[in-house]
Amino acid sequence: MPKRRLPEHGGSLSKAVNDMVRFAVLRGVQQGSFRRDHLKNVIDFRHSPYTFDQLIDESNITLKEVYGLKISIVQSNNKKTYVVLETLPEEIQFSMGQLWQKHTKIHGKPYNDKLYFIPKSLKSKAPLYNQELVKTGVLTMVIFLVVSSENNLKQSVLRRQLANFGMSKLDTQKISSINTDTSSLLNDFVKRGYLVEVTHDKDMWYKLGWRAIQEYPFKVLLELMVRVANDESQSFIDAVSTTIIQSYACEFSRPIQEDNGNASSGSDHRPS
Repeated sequence: MPKRRLPEHGGSLSKAVNDMVRFAVLRGVQQGSFRRDHLKNVIDFRHSPYTFDQLIDESNITLKEVYGLKISIVQSNNKKTYVVLETLPEEIQFSMGQLWQKHTKIHGKPYNDKLYFIPKSLKSKAPLYNQELVKTGVLTMVIFLVVSSENNLKQSVLRRQLANFGMSKLDTQKISSINTDTSSLLNDFVKRGYLVEVTHDKDMWYKLGWRAIQEYPFKVLLELMVRVANDESQSFIDAVSTTIIQSYACEFSRPIQEDNGNASSGSDHRPS
């Protein structure tokens, strides 16, 4: 675990870290991006004995350990922009992948049992409540399905696939463990930038959004795909790698929306 090296001079960095953490948690809830000049009313940088990069590094220690978040740098219109991303410990990421393997059992139930995702306790070892971990698990499966479909997945197909894993087909029926319905959950993924909606002939399609790409780097996503599919063959790895590279190249060319963090909703053509 990283050790803090806060200066003794008046605790100025310590106070700045506390202010930055509060700002980042709020910004994370709002799913927005920010630039350094957005912080001028939050943190006083005048005559500060620390650098901005040091402030980010120290703040990320608390954000990761307590909130499961991190501040990450992205480029937007040739300007350095920051976003607040979710970051789970490696063992939790591993369990999210294990959750979807064909022979996995949760609480003694097979993976496709409709009650498989209901947590036994409210709090886990991760810095998120189990309800949020369930959403992250569903998001993991959605990302897997989108990439498996070469970054073009029809909404009706996705919903049918999710129904096989216990998600309700009816929007009038909420998923008890996360207190929302499937449509609302998918809309939330779009709003937060994990997915991009593209329409064609009145059909809705999904592609990877910018936030999914930021939170699931190439290596992490490739390992996730291999783990969920339980396929370590070179042909599968090569095919998935090609799809990921093509998807990432497309999305990295899309500018991030300032202040709201939402991805573009796509255009009225079939995904290519």
